Amino acid sequence: MAYVGADGSEVVSGAVDEYAGAQVALVAPPAGLTASVDTAFAFAQKVYHLWLQNNSAMPVGIEFDAAASAGSWQVPAGGALLLDVPVGVVHLYSTAATAVNGTAAGNVVLKGWA
Repeated sequence: MAYVGADGSEVVSGAVDEYAGAQVALVAPPAGLTASVDTAFAFAQKVYHLWLQNNSAMPVGIEFDAAASAGSWQVPAGGALLLDVPVGVVHLYSTAATAVNGTAAGNVVLKGWA
């Protein structure tokens, strides 16, 4: 696991595609997170490498194949995770409505690789 803090104190070494396979698409993903509601993001197939970048101003809760809540593991505002974990559905939770994989600043980026 690698973590990039908002202050840049820890850095992911190397590009994801150096060790990951092909990127896997999300299946009919919602446009974003609804405030205080678990939102599920299903991949077309199981992924083994996951990137979550939280560009929003609020922490984002994350769970794997289970509902996320305010008590879930949190990715802080400005933080990012690169995880090597087998997962089919990622659940995210935020106290504010937030775009996911959008084109504007302040969104959450979720990507997975086989």
